[in-house]
Amino acid sequence: MIVPMIDFVASIYFLSDAEGGRTLPVGSGYRPQFHLGGASADCMLHFDEGRGLPTGQSYRVKVQLMFPARFGEMLRPGAPFTLREASRTYASGTIEHMSG
Repeated sequence: MIVPMIDFVASIYFLSDAEGGRTLPVGSGYRPQFHLGGASADCMLHFDEGRGLPTGQSYRVKVQLMFPARFGEMLRPGAPFTLREASRTYASGTIEHMSG
């Protein structure tokens, strides 16, 4: 089965442990749930840092989003979104530009 995907670059703030976020750094290849405007889908985060991104900071990250049709016109530069693990929000971000 071929899964439709789209890539974009986003500015993402990862909540610190004290803010209710992750306790461990986020590694490249991580696959959280992407939430935008009531719709959600799996995504994968890609970045160049070798050991992972410490939480409590903002980063520019390449996001590979699966099933982009679920989001329609909402998927555009400037759109705010959240990243979740199960039902817990651990990051929020804004789409900077679409890559493909």
